[in-house]
Amino acid sequence: MEIRWNSTYCMLVRGVYLKEAINMWVKSRKDYDTLILSGEEWGKVEFLVHFLAPFYLTTLRLQASTVPTLQQTFETYEGLFNSMDNVRGIFQNMRIRPDWIQDIEIGIDAMWYKLRDYYSEAKPYAYGDDILLHPSEKLRWFKKQEWSAEKIEEYRESTSRRFDLEYSKVVALQEIRKRSYEEMEEDSDSDDDIQSEFESYIQQQRKRGIENPLNWWKTVEGIYPQLSKMAKDTFAVPATGSGVEREFSISGAIVSKSRNRLDPETISDIMQYKRWLSRRGAIANYLREVSDIEDTAIQNEEDTFSNSDLEDEELNQDLIDWLIKWEKEEELKSRGKRLEPVS
Repeated sequence: MEIRWNSTYCMLVRGVYLKEAINMWVKSRKDYDTLILSGEEWGKVEFLVHFLAPFYLTTLRLQASTVPTLQQTFETYEGLFNSMDNVRGIFQNMRIRPDWIQDIEIGIDAMWYKLRDYYSEAKPYAYGDDILLHPSEKLRWFKKQEWSAEKIEEYRESTSRRFDLEYSKVVALQEIRKRSYEEMEEDSDSDDDIQSEFESYIQQQRKRGIENPLNWWKTVEGIYPQLSKMAKDTFAVPATGSGVEREFSISGAIVSKSRNRLDPETISDIMQYKRWLSRRGAIANYLREVSDIEDTAIQNEEDTFSNSDLEDEELNQDLIDWLIKWEKEEELKSRGKRLEPVS
């Protein structure tokens, strides 16, 4: 399946962990002979574990629901495309190619095109707004990805224009209604020179180390009253629908066969209460232990992926190192076979 990346990854990780047990089991009976995996097949499994790890961690990162993640969407796509392109490049330069590489290349091509389809649809302005309104990012991320100056300026102007139309202008109109015609005439010239909140914010040096931008915007509401409202609205957009799906799972467990006549308002109150408890004290720990509904992505999201850039780069390097090591081992094996005496 082109998009069953996570289920494939989890299955293979479990398989590698139980490798010795699986080998013993398939050798325990003669009718299991066809199920015995060769060393080459286990090599293919290990490669896929390395290759799919960034996809798995990316999914966990983007489905978080207690901290904003939408600003990581562009970065995620770029990282996954780079990972696939690096593997393609290594395959092309390998001197010894295992038989299964052709199958892997077909799979990677299918993934690449599927991811491109997703990326081509991921063009709403919210992605760019989230990056620009993140105090640790602003224009840095676009420059880091070597986007053209024209493209960066296009995103900046687009966000500035939305702020002026949807937030700044509304406040300006409210102020105008409070002022007399004479006051408006006196201040008309000076109003044009006032810098907007967005322009003032974007020109300030970025704040390093901010992991939860919502907390930062809360502290600067007095400085950027209108822009902070735009930031809150923007960061409220989830990167994926996983959080919503989890809520449906919770409600499905609440409305059981023995509780099938609950009023909708009661269901809503119970869900809100569970959510409140899940974020507080020892009761939260107890609920996490006894409930298999609460997804692990909800727990400790703020700390788990704080160094996501570094983790992705390390995972990508691990895959490259594994492929290089594999090629060297195969080359040594082939040399050894050539040196063996002919009987």
